[in-house]
Amino acid sequence: MRKGVTTLNIALGNEFGRISPVDEQISFTDNFKQQQILIKRQLQEQQKQAETSKQSEAPQQVYTYKALEEVMKLNNLGVAKKKNGDIEYKRLADGKTVCTDVGNQMMISKEMQSPENIKTFLELAIDKYGNELKVNGSQEFKKMVIESAAAHNLPIILKPAALQEQLMERRKELALEAKAESLDSVSNEAGQQIKQQAPEAQPEVPQAEIKQHSEEQSAKSEMLFTESKVQDSSKDKLQQENNSTYDIKFTYDRKAAKYNISINGEAAKSVIDKDPNALVALKQHPDIQKHNVPTSELQLGAITRTESMKGGNRPQNMMLDSVGKEVKQEKANSKDMER
Repeated sequence: MRKGVTTLNIALGNEFGRISPVDEQISFTDNFKQQQILIKRQLQEQQKQAETSKQSEAPQQVYTYKALEEVMKLNNLGVAKKKNGDIEYKRLADGKTVCTDVGNQMMISKEMQSPENIKTFLELAIDKYGNELKVNGSQEFKKMVIESAAAHNLPIILKPAALQEQLMERRKELALEAKAESLDSVSNEAGQQIKQQAPEAQPEVPQAEIKQHSEEQSAKSEMLFTESKVQDSSKDKLQQENNSTYDIKFTYDRKAAKYNISINGEAAKSVIDKDPNALVALKQHPDIQKHNVPTSELQLGAITRTESMKGGNRPQNMMLDSVGKEVKQEKANSKDMER
């Protein structure tokens, strides 16, 4: 008896997909023996691949195999056994038949040939017939078989050989795509980390603007320094003026009938010209205010003797401060000594 190669077909006007042995139908016992031989070969091949993978740095393809019970559970399938011996695999959710096992072949209708159902169909075929499957049918069906087997890493060897070559090529393409996505993911994560760690880039400022800004800051600093010096000078001057005292004396000129005024031993007019604050102090003199002496006479440094000044009412010599308050002689002498 010849060893059989399982076949996955689209027959009956491309309306059904079928799986069947290439040779004549064999008994259950012989089929079981063949399955045991095939399983033994698969284990030997897997052991060989494992030994080869230990010697090679290149990663080996990891295939996904599911037993019949697991396939049924994951896809929520049930079975319906017909009188003629056929077994229909139905979806428990809506009762629709996904595929049919007629003993020597498995079939899937064209309307049920979705990517999900093709994957389930292949897993059921692998569980019954092993890993080597011959595929016949439309180009669309073949492409779906290749895509499903590659995308889900199903342990399948396709016949004819051209389909197996296409499957191997598609596996390589998906592996490269997964590697590229992994590299992109690592690159994006690294970029995000660098972006989070790196300080925010500051816009580059033209040299001309930097120079202009520096000159403006320098000019502003110089102006503030000048203003500060002026303020300090004004404060010093004001403090000096506040600390000034004016020794005011009146000398009577009989011929002119006037009192000549001296301030700190100098003619009042000369002192007032140099120190306007001396006039302010002079105007606050009690006798000047008492006799209503005109400011014009004070500025000239000589005041006319009026009737109110006669009879012992002449202006009295007095020491005044910058606001016209009297300074006691002892205090004034102390300040003069300090100066």
